[in-house]
Formats: sequence, structure tokens, C-alpha cells
Amino acid sequence: MLLTASNGLLLLHDSVLLVLLPVWVVTRTSLPAAIVAGLLAVDTVLTVLPQLGFSRTERLTHRLDAVLLAAAGFLVAACAAFPAAAHLSGAWAVAGCAAAVALLTVGENLHAVAGWQLSFDLAPADRRTEYMAVFNLGLGLQNVVGPALMTSLVLGAGPTGWLLLATLFTGSALACRAAGTQRAPLPLPHGGICHG
Repeated sequence: MLLTASNGLLLLHDSVLLVLLPVWVVTRTSLPAAIVAGLLAVDTVLTVLPQLGFSRTERLTHRLDAVLLAAAGFLVAACAAFPAAAHLSGAWAVAGCAAAVALLTVGENLHAVAGWQLSFDLAPADRRTEYMAVFNLGLGLQNVVGPALMTSLVLGAGPTGWLLLATLFTGSALACRAAGTQRAPLPLPHGGICHG
């Protein structure tokens, strides 16, 4: 359950990209709204091209701690880059936003590799379906909480909101890492998926 909750909070990077980024560009930068499409294209390209490499090189369980910490580092760097880019103008603003999205995307991809591998490693083979169903509740948590958190807290609080988001990413990665140290998962009781 610790992995489910902490991974769900790390998944807030989805809401940063899909909810916060468009609103932030329009309300906090001097850039035209049309630039959002280009920034989302940066995310798409940076997700598709290195995906196979990420999955091949970072799959080993003994490296997942480092992958999680690297993911948090990139996400925190993105939280610093976005408000910094808001103070730029013209081509510099575009470059700053693209750099922030690139940092976010690398963190997102590293987190995806580590999160899914941990969820698989911690699930006993005979109960994997149930454990994975519980793990996916974290995605639901992010989908419910994320948009409101992005627009009210991060956007509303300005640089302080970005700092709070960076702190949340760091704490969530550390919690995922702690959950990942449990290499012998507790079996779920028969007839239920609410414990683990």
C-alpha cells in the first residue's frame, strides 16, 4: 500500500504535463497558447525515442533505488525550471519551457520504469493480478487529486507551489524506495485485495 500511495503521488507529473502546463503557459508566461502543442510534442518525442533504452538498461532490481532517486532529481529540476522560464521572454522563454518539459519527461520515464518494476517484484506470482490491481489505484488517486492540486496549490502559490511540488516528488520517491526494500511481499488474504 505504501508503494501504491507513493507511486500515485509521483504520478502527479502527468497532471503537471497535461493540466498545469497549458494553464501555466497561458497565465504565467509571455508565450502564445499555441506553444503548448510544441511542448507536448517535446514530451512525446522524448518519451517514444528512449523508451526501449530505459526499459533495457534500468530493469535490474538492484538498480531501482538509483533510478527512483534519478527520477526524483529530474522532477525536482523541472519544478525549478518552470518558474525560472516564466521570467524569460521570446526565444529564451521557449527554450526554458522546452528544457523544463524535457526534465519532466526524463523524470517521468525513469519513474515509470522503476515503479512498474517494483510493483512486479513485490507481487507474489500467484497473486500478481490482485497486487497489480491495487497498485493501479495510485493512478486513480493521481487522476482525482492531481488536476485540483495543480490548479489550486501549484498555480495558485506561484514559486512556493513549485517548491511544495518538488518536496512532494522527493518524499514520494523516498517512500517508493522504502517500499521497494521489501523484497518478500506479504500475501493478500484470500477473498480481498485491501491489504498488502
